Amino acid sequence: MESHLFIVNHQRHNTTIEFFILPLPHSGTRPILARHVQTLSHPSFVSPNAIATISPSSFYVTNDHLMTRRLPSIFGEILPMVETSLALPLGWVDRVDLDLSNTAPGQVKFAVSRAISNIPFANGIAISADKQELAVASSTTLNVYLYEVNTTLTENRIPRHKGSIQVPFHPDNLSYGAGRTLYVGGHPAFFSLIKVSKRKQLSAPSWVASFTPSKDDMRSPAMSSGVRPTHTMQTLYQSDGSGFGMSTTGAFVSSHVDGTKDAIDGKGSIFVTGLYEEGVLECKR
Repeated sequence: MESHLFIVNHQRHNTTIEFFILPLPHSGTRPILARHVQTLSHPSFVSPNAIATISPSSFYVTNDHLMTRRLPSIFGEILPMVETSLALPLGWVDRVDLDLSNTAPGQVKFAVSRAISNIPFANGIAISADKQELAVASSTTLNVYLYEVNTTLTENRIPRHKGSIQVPFHPDNLSYGAGRTLYVGGHPAFFSLIKVSKRKQLSAPSWVASFTPSKDDMRSPAMSSGVRPTHTMQTLYQSDGSGFGMSTTGAFVSSHVDGTKDAIDGKGSIFVTGLYEEGVLECKR
């Protein structure tokens, strides 16, 4: 038995996706070592950001920018910031399908197809447990876009946009719990994050929240636009930066072995990672 692992690799001259094979966890004392199978490179991989696996041989990957810092001279310094600041809809999502009939190193064939276009700063991506809903974070517009998908390998249907969730911070990475509850980690103070990246301050605020479908509930803070919200928001972790700062991910792990009850009682742990932070923060629920 084995599991497949896909990792975005930001190299100096281009960005690739690394394909590894992992043996499933076992009770032995020997460490689990990943075996590198292949470096996936494609002209469409301009600025890969996050990956959502559909199956052992298929995944979605976001590209957050069309213009990157790899552009020559001053263009690489100015144009990516212009794309970000103006929230230009130049990001996209690709679907990658691998032919695993031959998994010899360097011999795996794969195809890349455009799944979704015109997303400003397409950042985190996640697919629901039933493989029927796809969520994509648009960091500059403070939205999470939702799509209806059909992920069967025999019918590669383009995801259909079904709505969006407006969030009160810049969403980064996404993850689903049981059902359609979506966990979103992000940044309430984007310019503070920029200052940290330029070493002008030590940390920046965090915000992690869950969004549960609830068409009839008017209590959600996500209704700032005056439109009836489709999801109820619950803040799970916040920091002004003095605690665990710069949250990028909030992943929920159920305390129940089979995970079937986490949508009912919410018992488990929220694991938070932070940009430039050391370690992982665990919050018990």
